[in-house]
Amino acid sequence: EWLKKQGVEAVRMEKLPESKHIFTHKEWHMTGYQVLVDELEPMGQDESLLFVETQEIEKNYPIPSAFAAYSAYLRIQTGIQKMKGTTL
Repeated sequence: EWLKKQGVEAVRMEKLPESKHIFTHKEWHMTGYQVLVDELEPMGQDESLLFVETQEIEKNYPIPSAFAAYSAYLRIQTGIQKMKGTTL
């Protein structure tokens, strides 16, 4: 529904496994999706979104450990994985 509002059509959508992350005072339940879209151009006008290549994500953007369950789908490492020397 969110993609449609952005003017983008999903070509393929895969629901990823559910995950949870426990903060000191809150439990965060997540469901991720891997989505292939027809084009990104309509979304390019939204300044709240950031479009980067996978290699650029790992090199220039810190990924919170809460997203570690989904980082393998992008073949990137989160901060905790980098610290532990985990390879994907």
